Amino acid sequence: MALGQSIRQAIGTAWRGVLGAVNAGQSGVSAVAGAVQNILPGVAPPSLLDTTVVNQLAGMANSWINARENYAALAPTDPITSDAVTLAPWSMDLNAFNAAPSYHVVVGFNVEGQSSPVFRTVTGINNVDMPRQDFDNLMLVNGQALSVGTTPGGGVGGVVTGVDSVTITVGPAGA
Repeated sequence: MALGQSIRQAIGTAWRGVLGAVNAGQSGVSAVAGAVQNILPGVAPPSLLDTTVVNQLAGMANSWINARENYAALAPTDPITSDAVTLAPWSMDLNAFNAAPSYHVVVGFNVEGQSSPVFRTVTGINNVDMPRQDFDNLMLVNGQALSVGTTPGGGVGGVVTGVDSVTITVGPAGA
């Protein structure tokens, strides 16, 4: 998907909030509207005042949650299907993707000593045509490599013990 200027402006400001709200079963649109009300006039990016942009972000957040749930519902030997892959605000145009597939995978890793999953993005994935268990193993290997760096933002802060969740997104342009 080609990103318009408005959606690019909204990504950094609103995406996490919209995704968090939708993930909690709330309205992404209402979450952004509530946040914008608390911002001084003239400070909020114009894109957050555009209901079309906010609705588009909320739709992407719903798709994100659905893709994660569809992936989780696959049996270990089931192949990964297109309904387990989602677009993100930064995803490349689908024509470019069809010519040269690239994925970014947001993985929630279970980490020893951490009470909740630690999320990291795994890049460099060009093929998801495999059974779920093979993909989970590939993500676990990536997570164990991240265990080497134990600082937040670099590593995962401890030893990876498993994969909690997987969200496969179409990679960004130039990925």
